[in-house]
Amino acid sequence: MKVVGIDGCKRGWFALELSEHDWSTNVYRNISEVWENHRFSNCIIIDIPLGMRNREKMERKCDLEARKILGPGRGSSVFPVPCRSAVNALTYEEAHHVNKDHVERGLSKQTWGIIPKIKEVDELLRNESIAKGIFFESHPEVAFWALNGKKTLVHNKKSDDGINERLRILSKYDARIYEIYESSLKKYSRKYVAKDDVVDAICMAITGLMVESENYITVPDVLEEDGEGIEMKIVCYGGHQEMPYSANIQKEKSITFRYDLAKLAVEKANYPFHGNIMGLVSNLQPIADLFPKWDLDNWDHKWCAAFVYYCCIEAGYKIPVRYSHETVKCNFAGCSAWEAWASLNDNGFFYKVDEKAFEPNVGDIVLYDNVFLNQEHDHIGIIVEIHQEYFKVAEGNIGNISAVVRRSRNANIRGFIRLPDTMHVKFDNN
Repeated sequence: MKVVGIDGCKRGWFALELSEHDWSTNVYRNISEVWENHRFSNCIIIDIPLGMRNREKMERKCDLEARKILGPGRGSSVFPVPCRSAVNALTYEEAHHVNKDHVERGLSKQTWGIIPKIKEVDELLRNESIAKGIFFESHPEVAFWALNGKKTLVHNKKSDDGINERLRILSKYDARIYEIYESSLKKYSRKYVAKDDVVDAICMAITGLMVESENYITVPDVLEEDGEGIEMKIVCYGGHQEMPYSANIQKEKSITFRYDLAKLAVEKANYPFHGNIMGLVSNLQPIADLFPKWDLDNWDHKWCAAFVYYCCIEAGYKIPVRYSHETVKCNFAGCSAWEAWASLNDNGFFYKVDEKAFEPNVGDIVLYDNVFLNQEHDHIGIIVEIHQEYFKVAEGNIGNISAVVRRSRNANIRGFIRLPDTMHVKFDNN
């Protein structure tokens, strides 16, 4: 598991990548460089507003709630987020006028100073759909409030007392905090990275660990999206220990087969497989080898179903490349073939999304409509974690790359396939 904490700095973005056994820091000039280097992280926690109003006069609910949490004094650190039209303005005067016209609020010079960063992150999220499930917004003061037992901090973050206060809090959650802090100060000049930039990025990374362990809350607790489908919420430590559902699976024989499929799918998705992209030569040959009539030139941007088939075969399931039946119109490199095959009377292991008697679980295959194209059967993946509001799904061909992504439980799902135990090569030996 790798998480990334990000805070803006004079040079661009200061980033801390944190895992259980390792850590590293870097400074990137723009958010595109951050995404290029960390797109396969489990999550990226960033201190910048994600999502904004268009013309609605009410502020984002997360900002209103955050100010209530922090109270007088600290609450002023949560600034009113400008509307999207103001963010795209070319001058301060234009942005101030547009914001006042659209949402009846002016724009401070301080807010104008960080608009370039708000804009570049917003453009990334609108252009890279997968990034919406990996980037999370947090706010250092809210995050520290949560890590400090839901108590606001005493000292200003730029003072020596404020730095020490925050480091003491962070060190309760990870023994490496002082090492990371001191190493970062030696590695980067104060001209480019301030002390509080390092502290805030560490706080974001620690919050990322909480998000990945399901030990977090959102502010507000009710989902709110902007007009671009970007969630407007602030995440912070939840103050409790709750493991993802996938960690609590009973190791019964039937569940073990699917659990092993999920584990393998995570490994393969994080490899990652990719087509011809970003100057890299396609590494899809192991998948293509399963479909003799195809060559690598056929595969670019067309391999989500083939990736699922590859994972199933590697995990020990016995599934033919193409099932011989008049209703199965193509081989398993096509999403529609999976549903047609699983829906046959002799099979009967396709479950429509609205079947109340079926509860999806780790290792189930999930089929989607209208994820990337405006059509049915346009995507497929393998569920690797179950959460209350979303699944984590191992998928191929997300922008021509494989990855583990978050998918809402309430959007675009067509149905599920639960592979029978009898299809596993080890079934007869159990």
